[in-house]
Amino acid sequence: QAAPTNLLGRLLGGRRRDPATYPAMLDALAPWSGPDAPAEPHRVVLVLTTSGSTGRPKRVPLTLGNLVAQAQTMGRRLAMGEDARVMNLSPMIHVDGVTALFIALWTGGTLVRPEPFSIPRLQDTLDALYRYRVTHLVVVPTVLSLFLRLGQRVREALSTDDLRCIVSTGAPLPEGLHREVESLAGAPVVNMYGLTETGNVLFAGPDDGTRVPGTVGEPVDVEVRVVAGELQVRGPSVMPGYLVDAGEDCGLD
Repeated sequence: QAAPTNLLGRLLGGRRRDPATYPAMLDALAPWSGPDAPAEPHRVVLVLTTSGSTGRPKRVPLTLGNLVAQAQTMGRRLAMGEDARVMNLSPMIHVDGVTALFIALWTGGTLVRPEPFSIPRLQDTLDALYRYRVTHLVVVPTVLSLFLRLGQRVREALSTDDLRCIVSTGAPLPEGLHREVESLAGAPVVNMYGLTETGNVLFAGPDDGTRVPGTVGEPVDVEVRVVAGELQVRGPSVMPGYLVDAGEDCGLD
């Protein structure tokens, strides 16, 4: 083997690729053949912190079964399959941002995150959306409001045959904003509702029957009821319970 001439090669000492490390390990992997049922559905694989419902931080354990259920719901409802290219602009500290990685892995699609999202580089984000032929754009309503300020440039970026829908999550989506973005983009806007504790469980869209601006749509793969002004949710995507002490009743090692 010839001596390395570049800096990276010299730092690595000119060693050959170890088949047990990335990216050489990819050569030994079998082609994607679709998702299987999780071997340990009750095992906790992700713990997030949220204060959305009480203002007091709480630790939320999510099991492998919870994440699989969320991925299956998103895949079916939003037609996220192996041909999907999903641009999710939610930060990785948010449940929608971090679970996007798992959803893409489970459905076999592609997650597009070209760079950290920032307002000064909003035009770069739109350029990436067009360049990577994004099929699903997942954003919060605030970003949709910013899009409207760019006018024609947004229309040019979003008016493609590839874009199937724009997904709004993380905050209430006003009726007027929903209608304006849909008119500008020419693609349906889907409003999702959920919590860190439940995953996204209500969907307004993408079908015409449930895509009613100003609403959160219908429950999907869960049971819901309203009790004393509170929305109660039961289903496979819902967490097993708040984590009080590390590992308590949650299967953590």
